[in-house]
Amino acid sequence: MKFLTLFILVLPFLSCQKEGTPTTTYTEYNIEKDTVNKVLILKLRYLDYSFVGGYELEFPDTNSFTLNTNYYSPGDFGSVNVYYQEFNELLFDGTIIWMGTGQQTFPQTIIDSNNFESIPINYPLPDTNSFVKLLDDTYNIDVGFHSQLWDAINNLKIVHQYRYNSPNSNINLLKYTPSVGSGNPEDWYWYVFLKN
Repeated sequence: MKFLTLFILVLPFLSCQKEGTPTTTYTEYNIEKDTVNKVLILKLRYLDYSFVGGYELEFPDTNSFTLNTNYYSPGDFGSVNVYYQEFNELLFDGTIIWMGTGQQTFPQTIIDSNNFESIPINYPLPDTNSFVKLLDDTYNIDVGFHSQLWDAINNLKIVHQYRYNSPNSNINLLKYTPSVGSGNPEDWYWYVFLKN
């Protein structure tokens, strides 16, 4: 009887989990703490949030992660770039063309979505305050936006790895519109920047 009482008292504590973390253990998926400073950039289609691909970059060790975004408004031609401020290293660069379509210029290629491993666990939606717009004045976020975007990447093993290593870090968002003027949203993308 004492064992049953003790079990009942301890059960609520055993079932508690930190908000935003999966309930299952990561050992079976080989998700571990990472000591290398990395940044993950994921590319999603603007209209339907479908995952297109991404890339990962390594940097010297630091505890800080500040993104510096430069937007050059297109008279005819413009661009947007994102730098890892602590190292003045380029993470993304893309051209913007008025009445045309620009392109991503850095990196020149990305890893296709088919090459990203998924696992049968969806990482819970982080607090919406964790989502940070890199170009604050360029768009409004609609109701349901966070969950739609997150649903497109929440089962990627690499996303679990990054959130496991840095569960309270920001989820930085760039809306890249290479076509403006009479721009076509089918040419637009979301870029998600995560630090491990």
